[in-house]
Order: sequence, then C-alpha cells, then structure tokens
Amino acid sequence: MDLCHRFTGSDYPSFGNITNGLDKKALGTFLEKRANEKDTNCQTCRIRNLCAGGCYHESYIKYGTPEKSVLHYCDDMRSWIDFAVEAYIRIKAENPEFFTKYFK
Repeated sequence: MDLCHRFTGSDYPSFGNITNGLDKKALGTFLEKRANEKDTNCQTCRIRNLCAGGCYHESYIKYGTPEKSVLHYCDDMRSWIDFAVEAYIRIKAENPEFFTKYFK
C-alpha cells in the first residue's frame, strides 16, 4: 500500500500489502514525522491542517524523500482555499438558500 497512486511502481517503500494489510505503525511514524510543524514553514501557515506540507510525491520527485515540504504546492493550496472561502461567502450572501437546497 503506497502513500498514493503516484508512488505505485516507485522505489519508495510501501506501507503494507493486500496479503498482510496496512502497516499502521510504519505509516503512523511517517505521518508523525511529516506533520512535525516545528521544523517546517508550516508552523505559521493558516492552512497547515489541510495542506500538511504539500504533495508527498512532488516532494519525493524534487527532494528524493516525501518527508520534506514542497512550498510551491502550499502556495497553490492557500490560493485554492482562499478562493473557496471567498466563493462560499459570496454565495451565502447573494443566495442564502443555495447550500440548504443542494446540500443536505
């Protein structure tokens, strides 16, 4: 079981397989290491809980490890989140029934 579909066929170790299941301990260790906000630029980022330092695969390709933040990805994520929040606010102000009508 790879971090994501983009790691399929790569040299990066997987976190289990279909026969033995998920290696929760190894995956947990990886996620804790990657989420260490004290050692990254994520410490002050407003979307750090959504982005978590960017795409693991882009980090793997650029730095040879998925454990390093890819800050250009974070810039994109901040822009997307800002756009989504602005769109939500605008829709809520101009068409307040929209969300209750289409989302339950």
